[in-house]
Order: sequence, then structure tokens, then C-alpha cells
Amino acid sequence: MISFNNSPKVNYKTATMCFIFSCTNGVPCKATYAADHLHYGINPLIRAIHQVESGGRLTEDKPILGDWCPRRQTHLSRGPLQISKAAHYDALEHWPYIGGTYTDVDRLDYSISVFNAYMDRYASERRVGKATAEIKARIWNGGPNGHVKKATLPYWEKVQSWM
Repeated sequence: MISFNNSPKVNYKTATMCFIFSCTNGVPCKATYAADHLHYGINPLIRAIHQVESGGRLTEDKPILGDWCPRRQTHLSRGPLQISKAAHYDALEHWPYIGGTYTDVDRLDYSISVFNAYMDRYASERRVGKATAEIKARIWNGGPNGHVKKATLPYWEKVQSWM
């Protein structure tokens, strides 16, 4: 049993079923979220990024792969938060105790650790001042200096619509 923000305790299976039935035609809705995701400590920003990046999907038997780059002959990102190899490397360089390999980003819990390390490195007060959700989302989309790139504004609008 778990508790949702001081609400009565909820059974995982019941909460998951409520989530499934509260969505239409398999399209995730922003008002509810599966209970089994809550033990990952998902905050509203990570939840919104998860929705924008992979539609809230989780890797099951098949990894969630990002755009294919024919020049590099590889997918540019993977996992529920669509993490690139460069972002994974930066996160591990900053927080080496995360450990793991790039394919571990297929797991939501590991992806969240990578996200948090990346934010700790690039959305620090020293670099950006007060790191708002907008700044973090834009850095996630556009790299270390994404928060100042105009090209990341539409991404922020998508993320904001899920918060």
C-alpha cells in the first residue's frame, strides 16, 4: 500500500487500473499517473518530460528508441526520458556512483538518476541562477546551454502543458 500526498492508502493494482481506465484510447492523461511510477519519486517536471519524450511509455520487451540518424547509423536517444549517449556520459562523469551502461537508460528509475545528475551538473545555481522547471526542461532538450536557445521554447511549452 502507498499513500498519495496524505490521501488514503491505495493498492498498486487498484491505482494502476484506475489510471488505465481514466485514460482514453490508450492516450495518457495528465490528471492521473500509474501508482507503480510513484515509487520512483517522479516530480511533476520529470513526469511531464516522460510524457513529452515517450508518451509516458515504459520499456517492456522492446526498448523505446529515439530518432534514427542515418549518418551515424544509430538511434540518437533511448528510454522513457529519451537520453542521448552524450547526456548519459555527462551524467556519469558528474555522478560516477550511478554506474551502469547506456542501455540501462531503458529503465525509468535509472533514467531519473541520469536526469537528476545532468540537472545537478548543468542546472546548478552557479550556472543558471534559480533553476526553474522551464530552465531544466530546456536544458534537457537543448543541452547544457539549452535554456538560452530559442529552439527549446516549443519543447518547454509541450512540457508545461503536462504539468
